[in-house]
Amino acid sequence: MNSEIDFSTRISQEDWDDDFEDYSSKERETTEEEVVDQATAARTIAELQAEIDQLRELENLALQVKRSGKDRKWEELSKLLQNQAEMFDAGGYRRKLVIFTEHRDTLNYLTERIGTLLGRPEAVATIHGGMGREERKNTEEAFKQDVNVDVLVATDAAGEGINLQRAHLMVNYDLPWNPNL
Repeated sequence: MNSEIDFSTRISQEDWDDDFEDYSSKERETTEEEVVDQATAARTIAELQAEIDQLRELENLALQVKRSGKDRKWEELSKLLQNQAEMFDAGGYRRKLVIFTEHRDTLNYLTERIGTLLGRPEAVATIHGGMGREERKNTEEAFKQDVNVDVLVATDAAGEGINLQRAHLMVNYDLPWNPNL
C-alpha cells in the first residue's frame, strides 16, 4: 500500500467562483471533484488521519456553537444597526450602510434578519453574483437614490465595481479567506 498521497492538479483562487449555487449540475460536479481532490495538505495516510481527527474536533465545536443559539457577529451588527450614533445623521435619519459577505446563504440570512430588525424588509437591498448586470445596476441605483433603502447587502464577488460614495458605513461581515495564503 502506498503511503503517499498524489495531487496532480490544484484549483487556483481565480478559478473558484463564489456563486457555486449558480453552476449547472455538470459544473458543480466538476468543481466538487476538483475541490475534494485538493482538500487536504496531507502527504501520508498518517497525516491524513491526523487531519480527519482535527476536523472531527472542529465539527464538534461548531455543533456546540450552533446548539448554543448564539450568533455573536449578528449580535454586534444588530447593536450597530439599532444603537450606534454612527448609524444616524444629525437629523436622526438612518445613514446608508453596505455589508459585504462571502456567501449567498449568509446574504439571505442577513437580509431577512436586518429587514425584520428594522421592521421594513424593503429597507434592505441585495446584490449577488446570480443577478444580471441590469438588475445589479438598478439595485445599486435604488440604494443610492431611494430614501427608503438603508442597507445594501452584497456578496464580495458581486460587490466588485459598486460605487460606495453614498454609503456612510461599510461592514465586512465575513473576513475574506484565501486558502492559498
